[in-house]
Amino acid sequence: MGESSSPAAPHDRAARASKALDLDPEAMIDAICDFTATARPAGPLAKGLLAALTTRLDLVPVGSLATVNDLYDAATDTDASHEHLPPIPESLPGAVAYLDVALSRLTASEIHAIAQQLSLPRASAELACRLLTPRESAPLYEVIRDNDPAEDARKQRYRTAVAATMTAISTEDRDRWGRRELDVLRLALRLHAARIGDGYLRVSEWPTTTLTWHHHPSDRYTATLPVPGAPNPLEAIIEATTPDPRISDTRTELFAPHRTTAPTGYTWQIGWHDDSAEFQRYLGQREASAAAAKFAVEAGIGELAQRADTLRGPTGEVLVPYSPTAHAEVDLQEVLAAVSSEFRPPGIVVHGFGTTGPAPPSAPENTDTMWAMTPHRRPDTPLASIVAAVLDQLGLPWPHPGDPACTANVDSEEFTAFLARQSVTLTGQARTYLASMADAGPGEQPLSARHSNGWRAVLAEAEKHTGSLESVLPPPSFGYPLLSEIAMLALYFDEHP
Repeated sequence: MGESSSPAAPHDRAARASKALDLDPEAMIDAICDFTATARPAGPLAKGLLAALTTRLDLVPVGSLATVNDLYDAATDTDASHEHLPPIPESLPGAVAYLDVALSRLTASEIHAIAQQLSLPRASAELACRLLTPRESAPLYEVIRDNDPAEDARKQRYRTAVAATMTAISTEDRDRWGRRELDVLRLALRLHAARIGDGYLRVSEWPTTTLTWHHHPSDRYTATLPVPGAPNPLEAIIEATTPDPRISDTRTELFAPHRTTAPTGYTWQIGWHDDSAEFQRYLGQREASAAAAKFAVEAGIGELAQRADTLRGPTGEVLVPYSPTAHAEVDLQEVLAAVSSEFRPPGIVVHGFGTTGPAPPSAPENTDTMWAMTPHRRPDTPLASIVAAVLDQLGLPWPHPGDPACTANVDSEEFTAFLARQSVTLTGQARTYLASMADAGPGEQPLSARHSNGWRAVLAEAEKHTGSLESVLPPPSFGYPLLSEIAMLALYFDEHP
């Protein structure tokens, strides 16, 4: 597979990569290998192969990548028969073909030398061997069952063929390698080089925001980015992770099996500390190296800063207080749906949202749940009130201990001020319902009783403005809201604003 002609104009990827990694272009190959947590080339043949590949990748248009693994995905598609989502960019199969041509011109001795100079992982050769070993298909008329002897025999023949090829590659003299062994090694080098090439494409594709990194003990890194209007900056944290024993053999060298390493990975996360000093993690992922983790942060944190006024953390806390962009309005229908998911009537098993059925004899008997109104959070109980449970169901925040709103009822000035800071408002009916739940009494009370009090208050408030709802809705003594009841209430308020 060759290319009749090459595209004419490079896209300055080398300069972009040098800027992203803050290094001299002469050190690019070694830096990209460090970035991808692969061994640096230890000889001229390996260095030449990777240099030729990066030169060819300079012709890939900037802005064309779909993922950080596009080149590797293209390299694993040995017969172009797989559908990739998202699709592999059109410019990358040509780069893989270029690499194939370069590898096809190498002798067995050169292939062996490059594999040694790149510390080719045994796992890459095993994957290449599996990709090139045909699998037997069952005859069309055969029905495959569990523990089917014919199917088990086909699988065993496949495993035996793979093992035999790997044994020949790793134990026989390279002068005795046949076409199959050379094809496997060429594909293994193609896969390995593609992984390194993906690192080069990645650092030359996405723009970054320069951060000042602080190195802490235990190989931990932190950096911050101030955000206008936010009391606390966006913060990035990178930490070394314990090697995964399931993948430690991926760093066993094919031609030096005594050299086995379990590479250290790095996890990164971007978020911010809220008013209670709790870290609100917004994004995060694992990377192969500290350099890759830093790049991932710097490639993503700028975009987050640009839309900082829309961000909410995992517990609903906003980054920028009083943000109209992040504003969330909670209506009565949403509150009732959240309350309904917290209630378990005696003798009933909830099978799914809105579907119930009699409890089987073996099932533990459900009891009406007990809920307090305040405080909303305790040090040992994050969801200490029914109000906190409702807000949590809706993906919205509730007050921390120390905040005056933590011990305040929903209709208080303190709680209203807390919601305003978090860009949350309650509709009139939602506020009436939640506030009137307190009429059931202090301390923990049955949820059915709290609902009945809130429900009666909503009906009484509605009667003042629209007349009786008795012909439309079930009586409040029904105990808890069914979805049909919620739907009827929402429909009524839509028709009678």
